[in-house]
Amino acid sequence: MKLSTNVMSQGLELTEGARIALDLIVHGSEQVEEMIQAIAAATEEQSAVINQIAEAISVIDRLGGENAESASSAEHVVRGLDEHAVTLIGLLGQFKVDEGAAR
Repeated sequence: MKLSTNVMSQGLELTEGARIALDLIVHGSEQVEEMIQAIAAATEEQSAVINQIAEAISVIDRLGGENAESASSAEHVVRGLDEHAVTLIGLLGQFKVDEGAAR
């Protein structure tokens, strides 16, 4: 009888040890699940930020192209104005002003 009691007592201790070990495993797996969820959320945030950066780079690229076009257009306008200035100087040179009459 005493032997049976000892065996049962040992069995109960082993069972309690197994229960504690299983509780630790469950708690550990819950922590791992929380970490995985945090990593997934951080990954989504990073993906959103990367998309925003890509859009900003695209806008900057487009604006750079527009700026280059504007600079080219401005250069064309300046050349045209320069040609007009030369023409006006030539036309003004054809007029003779009597300095005595202007006073």
